[in-house]
Amino acid sequence: MNLKLESLKLAWKVEGISVLLTGLIIALVMLPIFRNIPDFRFLVFNIAIIASFFTIVRYIFLLRFTPFSRFAPVKTIFIFLTIPLAIYLIDGLAEFQFYLDDEGTYDMVSHLEINKQVQLSKYIRSEIVFFGVGAILATLIFPIRMIISLWKVRNRNKV
Repeated sequence: MNLKLESLKLAWKVEGISVLLTGLIIALVMLPIFRNIPDFRFLVFNIAIIASFFTIVRYIFLLRFTPFSRFAPVKTIFIFLTIPLAIYLIDGLAEFQFYLDDEGTYDMVSHLEINKQVQLSKYIRSEIVFFGVGAILATLIFPIRMIISLWKVRNRNKV
C-alpha cells in the first residue's frame, strides 16, 4: 500500500512539473506577441491552443505517468470533454482564418516598423496555425487513446 501511495505522490509531482513546463512554453511562445501587440485579439484562443496541444499530446504519449492513469471515471470525463474542446478549437481556428482572409494581420502590427510587421505577421500566422491544427488533431486522437486505456486497465491491468 505504501508503494502505491508513493507512486501516486510522484505522479502528482510529475503532473505539477508538467503544468509548470507547459506554462513556461506558453510564455516563451507568446513573448513576441506580448512585447509587440498589447491588445492581441486572439490572446485567449492562442493560449488555449498551446495549452491544449501540449497537455493532450503529453496525455496521449505519457498517460501511464499521470495520477489518473488507472482511474476510469476521469478518463471517461476526458472522452466527453474533448467534444466541446474540439468544437472550440475548430471554431477558433476558422475565426482566425476568416480574420486573416478579411483583414490580414496589418491592423494588429501597423504600429510597428515595416521589418517587424512582416516578421511578426508571419510568426503569428504560423504559430497559431501550427498549434491550432496540432491541438485539433490531438483532440481527435485523445478519446481513442482513452478508450484503449480503459480497455487495457479493465482487461489486462495495464495502462
